[in-house]
Amino acid sequence: MSGFWSHCFSILAEEYPVEQVRAWIEPLDFLSFDESSGLLSLSAQNPIKQKWARETYSDRIQAIAEEWYKRDDIQVDIILAGSRAPRLAPRSPEPPAPAAEVQSVPSAATIALESATEAATEATGKSTKLQEAVELARQAAVLAQAKREKSQAAADKLAQSSSDLSEVIGALKELYQESGLESTEDEPITMPTVSIESMDEDALVAQLNSQSAYEKSNLLKELTFESLVEGRSNALVVTAAKKIVDDYSGNELGYNPFYIYGATGLGKTHVMHAIGNAILHKNPSLRVRYIHANEYFTTMVDSIKRKTNDAWQRDYLNLDLLLIDDIQFFSGKERTQLEFFHLFERMVRDNKQIVISSDTYPRQLQDMNPRLTTRFDSGLAVSVEPPELELRVAILHKKAEDHREFKLLDESAFFIAKHVRSNVRELEGALTKVIAYAGFYGNKELTVELCRGALKDLLSASIGQITIENIQKTVAEYYKIKVSDMQSKRRHRTVVVPRHVAMYLAKELTQKSLNEIADSFGGRDHSTVLSAVKKITQERIRDQELNHHLRVLEQSLKG
Repeated sequence: MSGFWSHCFSILAEEYPVEQVRAWIEPLDFLSFDESSGLLSLSAQNPIKQKWARETYSDRIQAIAEEWYKRDDIQVDIILAGSRAPRLAPRSPEPPAPAAEVQSVPSAATIALESATEAATEATGKSTKLQEAVELARQAAVLAQAKREKSQAAADKLAQSSSDLSEVIGALKELYQESGLESTEDEPITMPTVSIESMDEDALVAQLNSQSAYEKSNLLKELTFESLVEGRSNALVVTAAKKIVDDYSGNELGYNPFYIYGATGLGKTHVMHAIGNAILHKNPSLRVRYIHANEYFTTMVDSIKRKTNDAWQRDYLNLDLLLIDDIQFFSGKERTQLEFFHLFERMVRDNKQIVISSDTYPRQLQDMNPRLTTRFDSGLAVSVEPPELELRVAILHKKAEDHREFKLLDESAFFIAKHVRSNVRELEGALTKVIAYAGFYGNKELTVELCRGALKDLLSASIGQITIENIQKTVAEYYKIKVSDMQSKRRHRTVVVPRHVAMYLAKELTQKSLNEIADSFGGRDHSTVLSAVKKITQERIRDQELNHHLRVLEQSLKG
């Protein structure tokens, strides 16, 4: 028996972080293995360690045991030890810690918390919930110690606190804050929170558990519906995503699967994270996971190599919401497609929500099993289009709010948006470059001239000779009409003014004759163009708003 536990411990020590091994796996005691029933018994020191070990490690221990004993009927039982039982098997040597951690483990915070745990337990008698809170707080300190070394002061206070229950709880609350699990700059976490000052024992335990669930979700806290800028190009996908959140009950789902497709950099990933964050905000107990398709593939291959595929599958089947990004990465991977097909069938059957993103419509996926593409198409498939000019400008202003020390002028936002059309990622990158350029030269106002200097490489690659077609497209986007409207016979003011502006700019910025310009606007007479040019020239002098619009358009077209 001792041979098995040494073997099992060495494998777990390789697979899990050293801090997890020390905090959760090393304290487990091997008790016995019943060959007749296949029952493998371990013991944990307290209820929270027992619960955590059962939920986190029992499946992996079972898989290792099945391989060791050459049988598939093994059950793992982790019981609560009344007192620390003697080990029946020698412990494997402690796993080597990374070089950067050797000097900091065991940490002073951890040592202080060990003594504090004993003091709190003695002070509160049979208060199991408080003991669980102490243990969870200890876990917080261990995690924080490995990352930030920020828990020492709170740990010392906890260790020195009196036996009074209120003081122990107060110290635990401070430790919870200092541990960095509530919110840190290095590793931000967002979850629905309650005031630490008013948190009782139940709330403290629940909060720590919900933080752990959030960390496992792989969600990014900053990608929410609140930080997502909406426009015509993404209105449908955002509306559908919000409906999924509003209607989500775990029993009846409207859009399953919800399939989002479009070119790279258009915000598909943002929408997926927003769905996950919103659902977890409503119900922190749900099991949510965001994963990129390529990571899904690599973890599946790893589970097959380690012979832990069953545990890996169970982990996904236990999810309430799966968000899988860039499903096109499954192309040509037949085993991965088969695994995902079975997962998909089970989750949909059990009313578990699936959200998928891709770069193309389901039936256009290459080298993908038709069973999958037809199922992807059976839910709601919505495309995300490249952002229109208005949305690009709004995105730039939203992004600029993160840099309030700089002022982004309206004409500058339009200038950037005019020259960066392809996707949101490049748009935000262009603004970042402009801000860095402004900071280098000590400018706080982001003018068009400054933007032109910062983006000169981009502009030289994208700006060609000014044409009537470019003018028509730019003016149409600016006034939110179609180019075809400009060439039509419509006489409504919402069309006439942009048409006259475009004719004026075509005369001013190109070498085309009046007849050539007239032909480009639906075959009109050259006198119509001449009249429009005279009208705009006169109105520009007395109409400041029109003059502003013309300056913005001219700067945009000239680059």
